[in-house]
Parts: sequence; structure tokens; C-alpha cells
Amino acid sequence: MNDSYLVPLLVVLALVIGLPFLMRLFRSSPQQGDSGNDPLAEADFHMAYGLYDDAAQIIRQAMDRESDAPDLVFKLVEIYFTAGNVEEFLSAARDYEARHGRSGHWDKIQVMGQSLAPDNRLFQ
Repeated sequence: MNDSYLVPLLVVLALVIGLPFLMRLFRSSPQQGDSGNDPLAEADFHMAYGLYDDAAQIIRQAMDRESDAPDLVFKLVEIYFTAGNVEEFLSAARDYEARHGRSGHWDKIQVMGQSLAPDNRLFQ
């Protein structure tokens, strides 16, 4: 059996997962949070290791401080989509729509929703 395809596959996977995390890490500003931590980068780090509950908790805590930040609400949607948690995904998607309407990240949410919950009227 030839395993030569595994190395390029792992490199691509590392880039897909790691690149967004690294971009947020280097782009973070000191004004984010009291400690200077970027909750989006922290959540990406946890997601990369499959720690979806921890990632969601980090975002929920950040939302307690900044409840209407569209990037935070979208990250919560993204976490539940990646985890395959349909009920929490639908709840977070409805929350995003209620807070921000069908603008901003909504196109991405709709694509995710059509994949995860294709029969749900929210994504028709």
C-alpha cells in the first residue's frame, strides 16, 4: 500500500486549520478583552484539537462582555457546525439572525445550514 498521499494531505489539512488561527493570532489587538487575549483565536485553537465545548465556552464568555459582536456570534455558529451539533447550530443561527439580520456572515451561515439541516426553512 502506497501512503505517499498522506503527507500532502496532512500539509493541506494543517494549512486549512492553522492558517485562520495564525492570522487571528497575529492580527489580535491589545484592546480585546482585559487580558489582551483574542477569544476568536483561542476558540480556533480549541477547535483545531476537537475541543468544541471549550471553544463554545470561550465565545460565550466573550459574548457576555460584547454581546452584539457579529464575529463572536458567527464563531459560535461555526463551532456548532464543525462539531455537527444540529440543535445548537440552529439556535446560534437563529440568534445571529435576530441580532444581525441576514447580513454580514449570513451567506456563510446559510451554506452551513443547507449542509447540516437541509430541510430547515431558515436556510431555504
